[in-house]
Order: sequence, then C-alpha cells, then structure tokens
Amino acid sequence: MDAEKTAMEIACREKEIVRLLAELVSKKTVNPPGNESLAAEALEKYFKKHGIKCRKFEKGKGRTSLVASIGKGRPELMIALHSDVVPAGGGWKTEPFRAVQKKGKIFGRGTADNKGPLAASAVFLSAMKKHEKELKGTISVLAAADEERGSRLGTAFLLKENKIKPDFVVVPDIFTENRKISVAEKGLLHIKAEAFGKQAHGSEPEKGENAILKLGAFLCELRKMKMPPAKSRHLKNATMNIGTINGGEAINIVPAYCEAKIDIRFVPGQDPCKIFGHIRKIAKKHGANVSAIDCQMPFEISGGIPLVKSIERSAKKITGKKPSLAGMAGTTVAKKFLEKGIPAIGFGPGKMVAHESNEYIEVRQLVEFAQIMAIVSGELLA
Repeated sequence: MDAEKTAMEIACREKEIVRLLAELVSKKTVNPPGNESLAAEALEKYFKKHGIKCRKFEKGKGRTSLVASIGKGRPELMIALHSDVVPAGGGWKTEPFRAVQKKGKIFGRGTADNKGPLAASAVFLSAMKKHEKELKGTISVLAAADEERGSRLGTAFLLKENKIKPDFVVVPDIFTENRKISVAEKGLLHIKAEAFGKQAHGSEPEKGENAILKLGAFLCELRKMKMPPAKSRHLKNATMNIGTINGGEAINIVPAYCEAKIDIRFVPGQDPCKIFGHIRKIAKKHGANVSAIDCQMPFEISGGIPLVKSIERSAKKITGKKPSLAGMAGTTVAKKFLEKGIPAIGFGPGKMVAHESNEYIEVRQLVEFAQIMAIVSGELLA
C-alpha cells in the first residue's frame, strides 16, 4: 500500500473536509442535553456513501456514539473523537452554529473541539477505503457522545460494555497544531467542601454561626498547602483551583451552610489519598467537611512505543518537523483507554481555543492530520 500517495490524494480533498465540518457544526449537539444522534446521522450518511460500515450505540435516548471501520481483525488502530460540544456562550462575531470560512480558518462552535478533527478523520477513513484489502488489521473512527461531561454515556460506556476493543488509540483532543504528542496527563481529584453553621438574624450575628466564615478560613489555609514533589518528565507540579463557592440565603441572614468545589490536578508520584488526607485534616481544624467527587489517576507512557514513533516519522514527512513529546494538564479520554491497558496518546490539529467564543481551526492543519494518519496506518497495518 502506497500510504504516502494516499496522503497526497487527501490534500486534494480539502473542500470535502470543509463541507463535512460545516454540516457537523450545524448540528446542535450542545451537551447538555447532547443530541449527538444529529451528528451521528450526518456521519452515517457520509460513511455509507463511501461504502464504510458503521455501528451505533446509545446509552441514553439521542446520546448516540458511532464507530466507523474498514479492514478486519487485529490490530485495530482507533481515532477516538467526540461529537458533543459545549454551549456557544456570548461574544461571537459569527453565528456559532454556522461554519464560516475566513483566511484559511473555519469558525464555529466545535470546529476545534472536536468536529474539525472528526471531519478530517472521516475523510481519512474514506481515502483509506480503497486500500481495505491491503490492510493487516482494522482502522476505526469513533465519534463518541458525552465527552464534555465525563464520557459516562460515551467512551466510558463503550469500554465498560466491551463495545470497542482497539489495540492502540489516537485522541485528537490536545490542540497542539500537529506539533506535539501527548504521552502524559495529570490526574484529577475533585473535592466538595462543606461547612455548617447556625442561622440567625443578620442584625444579631452573635446569635448564629456563620458557615461562610468557617469555610473561608479553611479555604485560606488550603491555598497555602504544599503538594508532595512530582516525578514526571513531561508534567509540571500539581495545581489546585477553587472553582465554585455557594452559601447564604439573603444578606440579612447569618448563613447556616456553605460549600465549595475544588479541582486538584496531580502528577505521577503523588498519592491522591495522601493529598485528600491532608486536606481533610485542614478541614477538620476549621470545622469543615470534605468529600471526594471524582478521582482519575495520572499516566505517563513511553515515547518509544510503535504508535508514537510512527506518528513522529509520519508528521515529519508531512509538516517537515518532528513533533515533540509533551504532557497535558487537562484530561482526555486517553485515560479511559489506558485504564483498560490500551496504549493511547494525544495528537491532533488546532490551537487551544476550545470552549472560547469565536472558536476556529485552520483547514491546513485538518488536512495535515488526515495525511499523517494515512501514513501511520500504512506503517502499522500494511
């Protein structure tokens, strides 16, 4: 199989990528409620036009995940994407759910996160279709539901139910312009902190106990807490963010309850149980309570695995530059696959404009990504 020739052919299908992306942007798959079935229908129509088989799965009504595949047997290379988007919000210069092309960029909600890479992956798969008989394995594209809210109805569900079983995975959800490969991600520890007091009239605060002040004292000391040392080549030290705080009923009432939610991102070598235990001691000192909402472990994989090496070689052929290895402070579905023992890395097009108003992606980078995946497929499956 001449994968490099296929990569050059993909360069001639730029308009096809743009058209499919525009159609996907027009599908309002805002999560919540999701409605990913709208994007799944558009993708299924595209894939069927090119003779590519699809499977659809739903954990909830309208929460459709789609898997399109060519080839058969193992190994299976999967590009794992998602079709849901965050709300548009304000500050847009264009209609957020109508793709607008200007100066080589496509503007619209989801263009970078994650419908641009999804459109590029779909066109890549259709380009590889003519080589299906030459493949020694399977290539699949996953358009999952619910990524923006934790993947419980999407990738996590598909893995738990053994609906998908790839051998290695590329997650184009890191926004580094095809210039970096993410081989590490921080862990995530979400904590809820609560303080209880005694309600009283605001004119007689001495008769009550102010829950906001109790929780505030805890949060002030928490900010000074030092994290244990990190052990990572690609990740910086742990971070902490107090994301929300809520308390009180009215200005003239001593508040009897206050809560805050805290986002901690930790790295390999740091024990979340020890971190949580230390936080609990601080909370107890100030009469507050803490509970863990979510905990996801960090990961760091070898840059020497075949998938990483293949992307390095393939990207250099297309862009002229070898991508560097990097780590991510955020969280992607790569963790979900790695928890199942499936090698997964982050790599893809776009700048970090996800969730912003006037979100965009460069068309050139989408084409490059599809080309790179063609060469990777040729190396790993031919």
